[in-house]
Amino acid sequence: MKKTGKILVRAVWLVFMSAVALIMLFPLIYSVLGGFNTKTEFTSLSRILPIPTKWVMSNYIFAFSTSAIKPLINTFMRTAWYTVIVLVMSTLVGYVMARYEFRFKKTFFAIIIAAQVIPSVLTLIPTFVMVSNIPLVGGNNILGQGGQGLYNNQLMLYLPLSWGYLLWVFLFMQSMKSLPIAFEEAAELVRKVEIASPAEGQLIGLGQVKDETLASGILGKGAAVVPASGSVVSPVNGRVLSVFPTRHAVGIVDENGVELLIHIGIDTVKLEGKYFTAHVKEGDMVKIGDLLVEFDPKAVMAEGYDTTITLLITNSQEFLDVLPAKAGPIKAGQTILTVV
Repeated sequence: MKKTGKILVRAVWLVFMSAVALIMLFPLIYSVLGGFNTKTEFTSLSRILPIPTKWVMSNYIFAFSTSAIKPLINTFMRTAWYTVIVLVMSTLVGYVMARYEFRFKKTFFAIIIAAQVIPSVLTLIPTFVMVSNIPLVGGNNILGQGGQGLYNNQLMLYLPLSWGYLLWVFLFMQSMKSLPIAFEEAAELVRKVEIASPAEGQLIGLGQVKDETLASGILGKGAAVVPASGSVVSPVNGRVLSVFPTRHAVGIVDENGVELLIHIGIDTVKLEGKYFTAHVKEGDMVKIGDLLVEFDPKAVMAEGYDTTITLLITNSQEFLDVLPAKAGPIKAGQTILTVV
């Protein structure tokens, strides 16, 4: 019994919605069919639908002829411009109304609501009078008299002179209110931080570093540089967190909270600081390009050690991703990593 009742309700609802759809489509159907009538037949119609006794195409041919194409272009251009204006103005005003508190906000909101009960057709004559009496335009004097103003002017096609804009402001405002503010807060957290190369040389992928611990990314995502010289500079503006006693590695935190480890060479900790000179200490503030460490690449290689400089983001798990630059020649100061 309950199942039968549900089916009946759905059937009634379907019939009702079909009737509503037909009512909405009726003017369009009437216009399309009317276009196939001659002028004499159309004006003498007494039927509900203007189904022609003799189908003609002359009306549609005229509509797309040279003499009628200009009004179509004007209509298209005004519609496109109107859409752009509505989207820009309504979105901006709607966002401000939804997210900010300011003086007279309630008054402005009341005006928006009140405007919805005024049929736009009632504003046609006041709008005509207003644009016809604009001062110093279209032959008008300073008092707005003596000419036509903007009446019969092409500019009128593009002026937003409708209460309808306030309706869209209201709709956008309500739409903005329905969106959780957490979405905006999350978007603000997504930032892009560029990390510069600490040395000049050849940029390679982290996986090419000849050290399993560094290459695996277990200490953080990053990249590496095969250096062309022994100068290692700061890749960011920030503060020195640590300088290893062996001076082969430096930790830095940048102004955005990105924590970096600059590791010079492979297994060079075994040199116990030999051939390495530190130019900074823990707590020092540094800028991009400031000298951090100098070392002797030839002497280090002569001892049998790889001089590859590895740059790691040790807190990479706190960010969406760490994107390395394309492998190849690179100069100190050029972007090597992008943290997002």
